[in-house]
Amino acid sequence: MTGVQTCALPILIYQFAEHLRKKIKDEAELVERSLVTSGAKSFDEYRHMTGILHGLALAERELESLMDAFSKEQ
Repeated sequence: MTGVQTCALPILIYQFAEHLRKKIKDEAELVERSLVTSGAKSFDEYRHMTGILHGLALAERELESLMDAFSKEQ
């Protein structure tokens, strides 16, 4: 790898992580808005929607943890 590519890699990783974090937050907001405005039609649907929110929150925490570890290595 050339020096330019090596220097650009952390920037690309950061940009990717920020883009992914925004997508995760946007999706969580959509599910939350749907849950609040129209509610769940059944307990199973409620469990499904809260499960999605739990999974998105977990993904966001893991992404933040990875980015923290990556930034400490730099």
